[in-house]
Amino acid sequence: MLSIKPQMLMFPFQAESVAYVVCNHFGLDTSEYSFSYIASWSSGKNMKELRASMDTIRKTSADMIGQIEEKLKELQIERAEQEADVVEQTEEMSAMQYAEQTINRLEQERTIFSNDQRNLIVNFAYKLDDREAMEKLAENLAESILDGNREAVQKLIGEAEEQIESLPDSMIGLSELHEVGFYSESMLPLTRERAVELHHEGVTVYGLTGAVGGQEQSQRIMNLELDILQHDGLFGVTKFEWENYRRSQETIMTPEEKAKIKETLLLESDGKRYGIYQINSGQEERGYQFLSLETAKEMGFTVDGKDYQMVYSERLRDATTLDNLFERFNIERPNDFTGHSMSVSDVIIMNRGGRLAAYYVDSFGFTELPDFVAQRVEMLNDNPVKAYPEVYMGTLEKAMQERNVDAYLDSRKLNIDCKNAIEQAIAEGFNGMRLNPDVAVGVIEKYGEERVAFVLANTLKQLSYDGRFSDGNKRWADGIDIPENISRGMDLNRDYIVGSHPAVLNGFIDMARKEIRTRKLEEVLGVKNQHITETTRGYEAEGHTGTWYAMDMKTYHGERFFQMRNEEYGQDVADIIVSENGTLVAEDIWHGFDEGAREAISEYLEENGATVYDLIDLPDQATVILADGTVMKIMEQQPISTDTWEPTLTGQNLRGEEQKFSFFEIHKVRENNGIDLKMPENHYIDQYYVIEDLAAKGGMKIERYKDLGAALGAYYSLPNHKMKALGIENTAPLRGSLDFIQCKNGIDTLIYDCQEVEGWLNPQIYNTFKEIGNSLAVHDTEIAYQIGDQYFTIQTVEDGYDYTFYDKDYLELDGGVYDDPTISITEAMENILEDEGLSIEDASVMDYEEMYAEIEYAEEERLEKIQFERTCPKAFFDGYDREAALKSYEGITVQFKMSGMYLTVQPTEEGYKYLVYDQELHEISGDACGNPEDSIQKAMYASLKNEGLEDVECVKVDDREFRDKVISHSKEVLASGDVRFTSELGRCETALNGMDRAEIEYEVLFHARAVLEEMGLENEVTLIGARVHGS
Repeated sequence: MLSIKPQMLMFPFQAESVAYVVCNHFGLDTSEYSFSYIASWSSGKNMKELRASMDTIRKTSADMIGQIEEKLKELQIERAEQEADVVEQTEEMSAMQYAEQTINRLEQERTIFSNDQRNLIVNFAYKLDDREAMEKLAENLAESILDGNREAVQKLIGEAEEQIESLPDSMIGLSELHEVGFYSESMLPLTRERAVELHHEGVTVYGLTGAVGGQEQSQRIMNLELDILQHDGLFGVTKFEWENYRRSQETIMTPEEKAKIKETLLLESDGKRYGIYQINSGQEERGYQFLSLETAKEMGFTVDGKDYQMVYSERLRDATTLDNLFERFNIERPNDFTGHSMSVSDVIIMNRGGRLAAYYVDSFGFTELPDFVAQRVEMLNDNPVKAYPEVYMGTLEKAMQERNVDAYLDSRKLNIDCKNAIEQAIAEGFNGMRLNPDVAVGVIEKYGEERVAFVLANTLKQLSYDGRFSDGNKRWADGIDIPENISRGMDLNRDYIVGSHPAVLNGFIDMARKEIRTRKLEEVLGVKNQHITETTRGYEAEGHTGTWYAMDMKTYHGERFFQMRNEEYGQDVADIIVSENGTLVAEDIWHGFDEGAREAISEYLEENGATVYDLIDLPDQATVILADGTVMKIMEQQPISTDTWEPTLTGQNLRGEEQKFSFFEIHKVRENNGIDLKMPENHYIDQYYVIEDLAAKGGMKIERYKDLGAALGAYYSLPNHKMKALGIENTAPLRGSLDFIQCKNGIDTLIYDCQEVEGWLNPQIYNTFKEIGNSLAVHDTEIAYQIGDQYFTIQTVEDGYDYTFYDKDYLELDGGVYDDPTISITEAMENILEDEGLSIEDASVMDYEEMYAEIEYAEEERLEKIQFERTCPKAFFDGYDREAALKSYEGITVQFKMSGMYLTVQPTEEGYKYLVYDQELHEISGDACGNPEDSIQKAMYASLKNEGLEDVECVKVDDREFRDKVISHSKEVLASGDVRFTSELGRCETALNGMDRAEIEYEVLFHARAVLEEMGLENEVTLIGARVHGS
């Protein structure tokens, strides 16, 4: 039995002992060295003094362990901050800086890229602002360069350049748009200068404002050039508009069409041109090629236009002669000339203001060929390829910049000729009462659909104020692009205004549009249809025997239909109905234009593009069926508006109630004549997309869905403290995308951009938008906000909105139900906050789930505090002074009523320590708890919770008496012969410098064991226990 009094003496072995304890705490085993070292130092030393130094060893090692752990925590925090700084610095980098960092990373060991390649990568990053795509480009390019794969390198460069060049403005990139806080999948950036240019081209341009300074991002259509000049910020064009514009600039034409256009200009125009013809390279027999005319005749050859092809044509200058042309095409041939040098047997046609002559290039000089022009004209007319000179879209200045003046002048002259031809056709085809039904056919045949439409649309736009032109024709004209053509302050487009009487011209436009539609149908069918009139006889109907004659005619939807009867059998066989272009529409007709016939005519009209869009007004007494099946009667004629989704139309439903509806809700209209017009089936939507956060830095996460329900489900699953979005990507006429919902400050907000962007006002989008709106209206919403030092939550419930205010500790202050479900959640919030003197502008959205977890935790702590107060009243701790108690290590002791167990909590330098005793005063558990700043009440509650005793009722006992009682009990146990290793007294004591007896006793036993092992006496000496003096 070892009896030890604590002393404060220092011994050399203390340093090694402290080192051992510290290393052992951090998992380092030094026992093999430490024990032998300590034993050698302690050999011959006074055991009493060695034991007394244990206190110093314990305190010193504890201090060192505390300091090391504190330093480790600081280092961990610094490292985390450094890593966070690196991430933050990377996120804060501009697109170009990040690209340069990527290049530097790839070139750490060697130089890989050329200067041009580096510039391409940086420019790609600036223009597209897609870090993932830029890194992929740089890494793939580096890999291909290092592999020596030149083909792959060129392909990557070409693809990157193509993406860069696809943007509408070479002077600005998406990164600049994002830097000002504007994020949109559907918007491409423009500088002011480019915005003005595209505005002049008729492209819809937007003024953009980013989400900075607390304001939300926004976009506004620039209706006037003045709007663009006054807008302070960037500009944009939607992908849809830009792709549409790009497509409109492309002209796809076959070589045959191009050749025919050039020869048409040469042979049929009144302009001055020349053309060079050379014998076909594909001719099997080219017997007279390179022969003089006389030699060719002697050998039996006749020069024929069919043996030639035109290889070049351009405008003819007044001073140009045949000799000039011969010299030019042998010495200074034009760059776009693809034939061989001008040689004997070539033919030149010269058109001097409508006077055409052909000349054979002979051995000496030129010989005129009187039949060659007529031969080529005949070939031109027999050529099945339909091709007309292109309408030049632009000004003379633009043509000069493009070095394409000839195309402008040719097109301008043809526009004026076309305008004159229309005036002449009207003058000759109008008998004072009506126009000849075929009045537009000849003009379109000569000048082509595009030019006739251009001249007529230009006239309607120039005279848009004239009410004698129908709204339908004006709307048609609005759909045709007529670029401005201002030169020296004069509008040159006014030269193309048709001067005929507006009322008669309006009828001509109707017929021209109809003829154009018929030609498009012929083009699709690949046939030339017949033209049926009231006097038609001998008509042969496909699938029917004999010939037929017209016996009755009805006009439906602006198109004439003829009831045809068999010329041989008459009324003995059923009649048929055909359209005026000879297409069979209905058969087995016994009662003229009855309901069955009208149904067949309706189907024919639908197949050929007739829809409700062709209606200018809803007729009085018409029947309308909506997409949802509602049937309504129209009680008065009403104008149709296709440029808004608003319910501008009114009908009477089957219950006799008046009901308003939008044009886009219509499924079918039955006119008074029994003809049905349907809303066209529209497959505009390709897929839906969901963006996780529009404001995300370094690229947005986007998921795509084919089904709206799946897209809405994915959208709703995302937290509403982020700026999530749901949108639509379309397929036709050009690919584009628009957001339909955006989550703004926690609130799901419908975005109405689709109502302002061309092409998106259609029934499928309308009904989808309506479905999205209905979904939002019934979707349960939960939002959390911080407002100053308070918190606020609101959620939808059956009878309105449930709301709660919380204090800074997440404890409930006030709340209730705002019982008006008819208003929006935004309106409800505004009213609730206003009543509290708060503003929605000051509300900052939070993660609802995280905030709710904080609220639950705070409520749990509050309930625990109530429970502790009940089981362990606050009165137990009245008058307790930690600082004073720390001198004597006086604590608080309680006894549990039911079990009779005890709990003691006493202060320590590090905080508090608690011990649990059974009924027989044996220590059964304990641990450190709390911080020096905590009250002993808080430490007591933490101890009870740690031991699972928070709901056990207890009474206070005198701590000093209990301490003495425990010590006495320990002595009694020892006196009874029950010798234990230690006294099991774990209370901190002043006499032991804050240590407890059991702790010192364990360390003494540990050290004694080491000494015995060193001396080789571990098997001869048995350690029974250790006691601090007085135990």
